[in-house]
Amino acid sequence: MSESDPQGPNRSTVHPPLTLGDLRRRRGASQAQVASAMQTTQSSVSRTERQPDILLSTLQHYVQGLGGKLRLYVDLEDERVELQVAAAKRDVGAIVEREFRVVWQDPDSRGLRQIGWLHFGGGLYTFSYTDEARDSKTFAPFPPFPNLDDTYRSKELFPFFAGRVMSAASPDFDELAGALGLTRDAASLVELLALGQADSPHDTIHVVPEAIEDEDGSSERTFLVSGVRHANEADPGIVSAHVAGLSSGAALELRPEPTNPKNPKALPLASEGLVVGWVPDYLVEEVHGHLEAQHDLRFTVAKANGPEIPWHLRLLCRLTASASK
Repeated sequence: MSESDPQGPNRSTVHPPLTLGDLRRRRGASQAQVASAMQTTQSSVSRTERQPDILLSTLQHYVQGLGGKLRLYVDLEDERVELQVAAAKRDVGAIVEREFRVVWQDPDSRGLRQIGWLHFGGGLYTFSYTDEARDSKTFAPFPPFPNLDDTYRSKELFPFFAGRVMSAASPDFDELAGALGLTRDAASLVELLALGQADSPHDTIHVVPEAIEDEDGSSERTFLVSGVRHANEADPGIVSAHVAGLSSGAALELRPEPTNPKNPKALPLASEGLVVGWVPDYLVEEVHGHLEAQHDLRFTVAKANGPEIPWHLRLLCRLTASASK
């Protein structure tokens, strides 16, 4: 897919220099098709094609998205040398499939119900409703998915869910992706959807990734700590400064709060005795299930951010649960 070696057997296929967009069009591919192959957004592909200065790993991944292999040559006075290009290593490349629970909050009871499954695998997204959604007297199907008994399929992330993912065209994209521990190259739609959950009391839908399980029965998930800005209403700056100083891997302490007037099952998280936020509502029942089963739980900092980052992205936590103590 790169320029052929004029001294090799394919010298007849040498073409004049092309831009990335020209190369894509020459292959008959759309930006959307390349974005799907790269597991990123169409706007990210568009930006890559327009960048005056591009990382080698990004270029290699783009070429792979076109079904090609990047080869790099250096022309010297008396010879042409091919440089070895290491295979691009991207965490998202390991994401063969991912499953998400679609959780809906009943506006009347405020109870959380899993009403659907969103699955990604083999380059295909599927969405289907659960029996709980079909049996509910208060839940109404989402307009893009009107039939409770159908399974919906798409090669691209459904717009209904894609709208929940930060846009790569946003001027804050790199900073916000970095707050989630991602680089632009590794910020696939799947990973952004898994991490970029809003922290809003008005949001009645949560897309919750299933925990990743190991062969020994342990599991791991990453989530954004909820309510960081409300951990100390009198002086939120104390929490902000403390969170900014946390290092990756630092331990967080789970503190059950049965006297919480709003939710006796609420689960605050603390660092060095200071409450820094809460386990998000959509994970509370899962964590209580671990506690009742006496699983060994470890909460650690995956990524801590400073005051330049929005409150709801301030603290990324990693939860590891063993099968038993």
